[in-house]
Amino acid sequence: RSRGGFFDCTQDKWAHSAGSVYRRRAGLSSDASAKEGASEPSGARRANTLKFDIFCKRPANKMTTLISTNPADNYSYIGEVEITTDVEITAKVKKANAAKTAWKELRVKGRIKLLTPIRDEFKVRAEEISTLISKETGKAINESTSEVTRYIEEFTWFLENGLKALSDEITLRDDESLHRIVYEPYGVAACIAPWNFPFGMAIWGIFPNLVAGNVVVFKTSEE
Repeated sequence: RSRGGFFDCTQDKWAHSAGSVYRRRAGLSSDASAKEGASEPSGARRANTLKFDIFCKRPANKMTTLISTNPADNYSYIGEVEITTDVEITAKVKKANAAKTAWKELRVKGRIKLLTPIRDEFKVRAEEISTLISKETGKAINESTSEVTRYIEEFTWFLENGLKALSDEITLRDDESLHRIVYEPYGVAACIAPWNFPFGMAIWGIFPNLVAGNVVVFKTSEE
């Protein structure tokens, strides 16, 4: 079944609503065992930790901090974060480019292994996240809770189906040749999210890309 436009079970294609998160390469090969779930190359670099750099672009008035308020409580103060400068954004993109090879070489199983504890942490802190969403957007708590519950389920679906969706596809095999489609990550994905589903849009923008092997630079909404 379709989950948010990311996966089409009828064609076994993993896709992103803003563009593909994979690149297809069709060709000839004599190695039918080269699957995404196969053992990693001995020279592969490994990522030991995950770091999320989520930024908010500095507007034209050169504000240095973004103040978060509660629209359902007369815009009472919640907190504030530093606004990312153009120079800092450039640095984050460079860091993402530097990390893309190591992240790709973990292969799907390795990436899913690192991402699963993040999903588990979201489950533990679901009530905390829901409460913060309600404060920052003015949503009723039942709507925020529904958002968090739904998108944790989406995250789980990406983890459970990533290996199948990204496995090589054999399109032709005969005595002389083997035609195989190989799915490869692009490298770095830039994701820009709207304000209305802050948790859900982060899930959709970040985690299918990470499962597919892309490194993500994510911009949350200023609203």
